[in-house]
Amino acid sequence: MFKNGVCLENKYINGTLIGCTIYEGKTKEMIIQEIQESHGKPTRAEKQKSFIQSIKRFFESI
Repeated sequence: MFKNGVCLENKYINGTLIGCTIYEGKTKEMIIQEIQESHGKPTRAEKQKSFIQSIKRFFESI
């Protein structure tokens, strides 16, 4: 939601407002690009899973 040139992103859990992120001085396109880039990065859990799988494959290969 844009209000006075500022984007407000409300965060909800089960319909309850738990927080709000404010993006100041950014266009809608800049915000969308940042969100898309952040979703493209692997999470910590994904990195750990990949690391464990690599170790398993290593031991299976010897």
